[in-house]
Amino acid sequence: MRPWSFDVEITRLAPEPVVERTAGVDVHEAEAMVRAAADKACLVMAAQRDGEAYGDDFYIWLAAGRAIVRRDAHREWYAADPTSAASADDAEVEFRDEDGSSFTYPAAGTVSYAQAMDAFVYWLRTGELAPYLTWGSSVSEISAEDDTHGG
Repeated sequence: MRPWSFDVEITRLAPEPVVERTAGVDVHEAEAMVRAAADKACLVMAAQRDGEAYGDDFYIWLAAGRAIVRRDAHREWYAADPTSAASADDAEVEFRDEDGSSFTYPAAGTVSYAQAMDAFVYWLRTGELAPYLTWGSSVSEISAEDDTHGG
C-alpha cells in the first residue's frame, strides 16, 4: 500500500446538503466512511495527502443507483461501464451538486454504485484508474473509444 493518507469530504444531499469533512484518514477508514455514506444521493470528494503535499483527487456523485466517477490527476478522467448498453440511447440521470442544485448527465457516462465503490477502493489502494472501466476526458470521448484507460 502507498504511504498516502486521505482527506475525505462527503456531502449528503437530501433533504438539504450536509457536509462531513475528515482529514488524514488511512485507506481502510476512507473506504469505510464512503461505503457508510454512499447509500443515498451524495457527493464524495477524496484527496491523496502526503504530509502537507496533496496528490490526486477522486470524486463520486451518487443518485438513483448510478454514479459519475471522476479522478483529477493533471486532467479529469471520467469513468464509464464498457459493458453498458446505456451508450446506445439518450437517457440521462439527474444528480445533485454540493450546493444542492440539480443537473442531468448522460447515462452512458455513469457506472453502477458497485462499480463506483470498486473504482474508489482500487484508487485508494493503488493510486490508479480501475482497469475494468473505460476512462476518458468526456462522455463523448468515452463513447468514441472502446478501451480508453488513463494512468
